[in-house]
Amino acid sequence: AGERAGGWFVRMRDAGAVRGKLEKFIAEGPEQTQVVTDFDLTMTKMFLSNGAHGASSHAMFESYSGFDEAYRTDMQALFHKYYPIEKDPLVPHAEKMGHMNTWWETAHSRMLQQGLTRGVVKDIVTNGKDSKLALRQGLRELFGSCYEARIPVTVLSAGIYDIIRELLAQEKLLSPCFDDSTHETSEEQLMGLVSNRMTFESCEDNARHIGFDKVLVHSLTKKPALTQYLSESHVRAARGNVISMGDLITDVSFLEAVPSLKSSITIGFLLDPTTYEKLQDAYEAAFDIVVLGDGPMDVCAEIVQAIARPHLPNGAIQ
Repeated sequence: AGERAGGWFVRMRDAGAVRGKLEKFIAEGPEQTQVVTDFDLTMTKMFLSNGAHGASSHAMFESYSGFDEAYRTDMQALFHKYYPIEKDPLVPHAEKMGHMNTWWETAHSRMLQQGLTRGVVKDIVTNGKDSKLALRQGLRELFGSCYEARIPVTVLSAGIYDIIRELLAQEKLLSPCFDDSTHETSEEQLMGLVSNRMTFESCEDNARHIGFDKVLVHSLTKKPALTQYLSESHVRAARGNVISMGDLITDVSFLEAVPSLKSSITIGFLLDPTTYEKLQDAYEAAFDIVVLGDGPMDVCAEIVQAIARPHLPNGAIQ
């Protein structure tokens, strides 16, 4: 079935099954619900308003004019060498893991040589967020509804933690009590980021980049990294109803990382119009709900609001 939402199609192969899941989520309430979402091409759009392709968090970082040309050349060489391996289903898992580790570690090592500071990371986001990257419409409403209902959100990305964190901060999308000064989680930590985190000499803007966090997050380590994070987060570990969002069919597998999973509503974003005919059936088989094109997150926000509304004072979300 297809329903037009704001000019975009929302597809559901089995609307009755989705309705049944939603009724269960509503009955058990927001205290049993959590949201897990990919970042690139899920929270962000594929195309900018001028028709150009939007940048990933990694590409946004690498486009910084202060990097030397050799750095950009090296990053392109790494991509052309390892990306085909990443996407090749015939490469054995252990072999692919070794290649992915080498790719990310080499890229991080070259990044470290650029002598970045915290202030430069902020500048990269400030100067590029409007011209290189576009957040998906409805994201603000989704996060606002989650925070009001105290539903935790976890953003999972193989990109750069600090770029994503700074972007969300500048767009005022972090949860009100967000604090990443330590790696500890608390009941107040409604926004969680699982990604490749840079380390700096201090908290000052002129503090120099000195390394990366020990947790390496790439396509093959996303699930264990997410499992570890969810298990250590008291506000997430016991929540078994999961709303999961991603732009790749493999993103559905993130649900395997949820320690207490009971039920899920999965939402997939099928972005490229040239692939609709080829991939739509596969996406509808993998996801409960499919949003075609650069459609908004309205359906995601509406699901959260439906779960939260009966349990909030006056039964309404502002």
